[in-house]
Amino acid sequence: MAQKALEGLPESDEEWSKLAGLIGRAYKQIAIDTRDPHCIESREALAHALDAYRKPYERNPNNTWHAINLVAVFTFAKRSGVTVPTAFDTTQLAPSNQSRTDRMKHIKLNHATEL
Repeated sequence: MAQKALEGLPESDEEWSKLAGLIGRAYKQIAIDTRDPHCIESREALAHALDAYRKPYERNPNNTWHAINLVAVFTFAKRSGVTVPTAFDTTQLAPSNQSRTDRMKHIKLNHATEL
């Protein structure tokens, strides 16, 4: 249902980012619930979660909630030894008017979530 609703919204709609984040959260939970990060379902869910969180962040870099979830999912995959098809530099995930160090501090301190 969420996918269909997202398809019907223009990216400029305020709810589009929220819905994309909800979809990312659902995929993140699927990856966690499989309890085996190497199974195909988990790898696919991780890739979908990264994609769902990445799109709103790329559209608006001030979407730090999406950025921290990108970092969390990417870190979970990396720690688990899972290669996911989406690649990005996690040091670049924050509003562009901050230094790289300040951006990561901002994300880690203000929006940290654990998988």
